[in-house]
Amino acid sequence: MKRCSLITVVKDEHTHLAKLLHGLLISTHTPAEIILVNVGNNIALPEVTPVGVIKVILDNTDEDISLAAARNAGVRAARYDHLIFLDVDCIPSSTFVENILEIMQHTDGLVMGQPRLIEENIDNHFTEQDLLKVSKDHPETPPIKIALHKEDDYSLFRSLCFGVNRKRFEELLAFDGNEENAELSDSEIGNRACKMGIPFYRSNTPVYQQFKTIPSPQ
Repeated sequence: MKRCSLITVVKDEHTHLAKLLHGLLISTHTPAEIILVNVGNNIALPEVTPVGVIKVILDNTDEDISLAAARNAGVRAARYDHLIFLDVDCIPSSTFVENILEIMQHTDGLVMGQPRLIEENIDNHFTEQDLLKVSKDHPETPPIKIALHKEDDYSLFRSLCFGVNRKRFEELLAFDGNEENAELSDSEIGNRACKMGIPFYRSNTPVYQQFKTIPSPQ
């Protein structure tokens, strides 16, 4: 299996980050590198972290940069062409990285996991069964019943948990840091991908969004 870079933007969400990293620690496949784009204060890493390289970039930056610019910085720092983006408040299921990477090797587009919403706080030593017990289907993303679905409804795209190869990322320019594209919403990214003919796939591999209110897509 090819190697991948996992990119997460962090702004002082240390509790969420610890749970994300624990999710990767119990995963069936670990990214070759984990890039933490720090746009807040110093990142506090837990004592036990996933096997692999953890890079912290933009550490202690005084600049107020957009999410788009932060993701771009993560891509520039990535060594590998298979990129997985995971929001800091998301916990990957044990097979998320393995399944998304496997799909990316046989497709050429956006590959999104299946978001689920955690309804209560959990400690940092959870199991996959714990996550299933305290979570429910994402209210804005109906689950699919098969392992992989080529989606025609691009309005369902969510950037909180997806993979894309570097070439497609650069073509899409979804997270371009200039003023025009810096704050594209998920629906706008989906619309752009649709117009460019970039395929959109949905995997039923779960990702668990940690306890908080989820805003409706813009």
